[in-house]
Amino acid sequence: MGLAWYFFANLEQEFLPEEDKGRFLAIGITPQGSTPEYTDRMMRQMETIASETPGIKDGYFSAIALPFNGPGDATQGFMFMRLKDGDRRSLEDVVGGPRGLGARFITEVEGAIAIPILPKAVDLGISQPFELVVSNPEIKDLSLFPATHRPADERGLPLNVRASMELTKPELDLESRP
Repeated sequence: MGLAWYFFANLEQEFLPEEDKGRFLAIGITPQGSTPEYTDRMMRQMETIASETPGIKDGYFSAIALPFNGPGDATQGFMFMRLKDGDRRSLEDVVGGPRGLGARFITEVEGAIAIPILPKAVDLGISQPFELVVSNPEIKDLSLFPATHRPADERGLPLNVRASMELTKPELDLESRP
């Protein structure tokens, strides 16, 4: 029992830990309805921060509205960066900490959500093979959703059911009166 506790306490805390491959991805998400020009300005702010960060190679790549499974979304930008070769700081040191790239993205890119993403030890896709969207104009009715999907789990249908509310999409309700 003592050995089991020792090994459990010294294992990585995450199932798929980050791995320092010398490269990483950053995502910039602008508000719904943003133009490609606005998203481009936010990505250029991210590029400026990356160019000022020690340890990142001068060559990096950023793109806006990449077409994943259909037309690209003008509110999303992606940036691919590599660390300098040779003797260098670790990826966690470059991204983490109060003056790291992640903190600078969060505090200095004010018009977007800018997040660096460290690669996992095993490359996995980021999408699910099936998606069901349940919508309702009343948020309180959607809070009942976890109780309604329980029978599907018992019958062996969807197993990884989760709710993801998107409150960022603008909506306009029009009502005509005679």
